[in-house]
Amino acid sequence: MNMIKKVYFIFVLLISIVNQISAQEIQPIQTDRPDQTESPSITPKHQLQMEIGFVYEQENIITRNFTHANVLTKFGLSDRVELRLVTDYGTTQYSYNNSESSSSYLSPTLIGCKVAFFDEKGLRPKTSLILHLGLPFLANKSFKFDQVFTTYRFLMQHTLNDKLSLSYNIGAEWDGVSAQPAGIYTLAMGYGISSKIGSYIELYGSHQGKTTTHQYDMGFTYLINSDIQLDMSGGFGITKNAPDYFVGCGISFRTGH
Repeated sequence: MNMIKKVYFIFVLLISIVNQISAQEIQPIQTDRPDQTESPSITPKHQLQMEIGFVYEQENIITRNFTHANVLTKFGLSDRVELRLVTDYGTTQYSYNNSESSSSYLSPTLIGCKVAFFDEKGLRPKTSLILHLGLPFLANKSFKFDQVFTTYRFLMQHTLNDKLSLSYNIGAEWDGVSAQPAGIYTLAMGYGISSKIGSYIELYGSHQGKTTTHQYDMGFTYLINSDIQLDMSGGFGITKNAPDYFVGCGISFRTGH
């Protein structure tokens, strides 16, 4: 009888502990991938988050690109500021006149921050700003430009209902070569299929000088738990100068709580 009481006590204790843990709700990880639209959400204070992606892109009939690892590392400095580090390593392959060649690249490293401005209220979207500095000396030889360059984006998001959201970015990017920036835009509609599966469809593009590029893509995310998310995506070019198509996948995770 005493053994039965002990087992019952342990069972009740375990149920109580599980209920306490469940009551301490941890918000699911919020990521800037796999879409081109950056999220206005800030990485929680004192938490480290990494978002890693792999992409195959058919640029045109001659050129294709493999992104072996695009890595975004984020750290929550405060409730309204996160620090950011972006590295991008890949290979470009060329096929011409029955011959092939390839070259690997390490794009200029980006360092910067995301700053939260406003929470969502009525018609006012949740709003943040990303600022990056491009460091060409942290790149391979073909990307070692003469000067540090900058990029910025304003990030906005509306919650339409408990499953649907509308997000958009506007900004400008310098490349370290041309003094003229490229204006950029993104527009994404997100839909929560379930508590673990998300989806989106997106239009995005850029304008620099007389060149305008438009593309669209779509994708899915799968939340393994509150700290780990998998994703897959794919898209096509709309204008002639845009890449023909791409497919990609990735993983995001965070630590520190």
